[in-house]
Amino acid sequence: MRPISALGAVCFVALALAGTADAVAPTIQKITLQNRHPLITFTAPRTRSVTVYLASRPDRASDGSFLEENLVDLEGLTVEEIQNGRWLYSKQLEPGTYYVLLDASPDFTSCWNASAGAYDPACADGFSDLAKLVVPRPAVHYSTAVTSLLFIKRLELKLVASPLGVRTPYTLCFHTKAKARRCIHHVLAGASWSSPAADILEVSTKALAARTTFVWTVAGKVVARRTLKTQ
Repeated sequence: MRPISALGAVCFVALALAGTADAVAPTIQKITLQNRHPLITFTAPRTRSVTVYLASRPDRASDGSFLEENLVDLEGLTVEEIQNGRWLYSKQLEPGTYYVLLDASPDFTSCWNASAGAYDPACADGFSDLAKLVVPRPAVHYSTAVTSLLFIKRLELKLVASPLGVRTPYTLCFHTKAKARRCIHHVLAGASWSSPAADILEVSTKALAARTTFVWTVAGKVVARRTLKTQ
């Protein structure tokens, strides 16, 4: 085999890189949220395919992709989404901080210039700049429900938090007939920010006045209050 001269090696490398050296990167123009569904508007002219990557951390491998252990999801865009420059994620993201990349591949038929040995620089190719997305916790709405068990002189007091994705301690307080303050501490076992969490406490009515006010608090803040006939 004939040895490759230094000049020949440089030319070989230059030709190998020519296919991507002059192409432009896709551009993320804006990221917004629709009820925790990311909506990305972007430009990726004359591309064959575009993939969206979502990660929990910004760390990237030497090829520019996210490290696999941090990858939350990836999705290939449809032809219509690419043409419109608009992608709405079908899933709701849990609250937190995310990082976004687009990866585009140029359309070979319309973008490859055989005589120049390179893609048309007007065609998008490669990774976009890194974008950061913060998904805030949604507002939690509290409601209560009461079931009276008169035959055993007890009340079932239900607290509902919607939505709730974390375990949340709460306190239920009331006064007895003798004016003594009683508090019960318990936990709402929230598991998803797309669904509610509920908890039920039972209270004996034997030591209560004819009418009693029950107060629910979370982190020291009153979230619900009900005055009930208890006798």
